[in-house]
Amino acid sequence: MGWGRFGVVFAGKPADAEGAEYEYAIKYLQTDLAQIPEVVKRFEREIEILQGLDHPNVMPVVAKGHRKADGVPFFVMPRATDGSLKDAIEDALADERLSTSSTEVTAALADRSCV
Repeated sequence: MGWGRFGVVFAGKPADAEGAEYEYAIKYLQTDLAQIPEVVKRFEREIEILQGLDHPNVMPVVAKGHRKADGVPFFVMPRATDGSLKDAIEDALADERLSTSSTEVTAALADRSCV
């Protein structure tokens, strides 16, 4: 699905749910960065923060763990299937919903002392 400075995100479906209509986003810490304790700690802090959020505009963490082969940490969230974040931002800018949406997300983060 994508990658960033620290992580790589893949789409996945449950292995035991043949014909499943739901998908997940699985974010792994980049393998080379998983060897740096400070980076691993930051990634794990990201997971903790996300697990503490409870807001309709934030996807919940449904699982976390470490890859068996090499111990690389990951977490799993439901995958938003109604478009990309880029599309949502462009749409919001077009109809001025962005200020309301960003205010709601900021409020959710502030409630958890994340900002």
